[in-house]
Amino acid sequence: MVSQDTAILAIQDLVDEGFLTGTPISKTDEIAQWLRDRIGDGTYRPGDQLPVSRALAAAHGVSRGTVDIARRRLVSERLLETGRRRGTYVLPPPPPTP
Repeated sequence: MVSQDTAILAIQDLVDEGFLTGTPISKTDEIAQWLRDRIGDGTYRPGDQLPVSRALAAAHGVSRGTVDIARRRLVSERLLETGRRRGTYVLPPPPPTP
């Protein structure tokens, strides 16, 4: 039988290592991180147009609204730019500050 102190220490180790955050990740956060990862690994490069919301929503099993919220988040982070009836494009990284 494991003591209560041992169990608490084991759980704390999992928290410290990032396995238990106590906060569930929303679908919006998942999509936003997925897009950040694809931009970071070069799948989507500066100037590339992202797939339409309908396609991303179908691929991830979420609503178009969820995808749109995630995109708007990345627009606010200056990773993407979007225009009405133009699509959504990856922005180049900002120049390094001297």
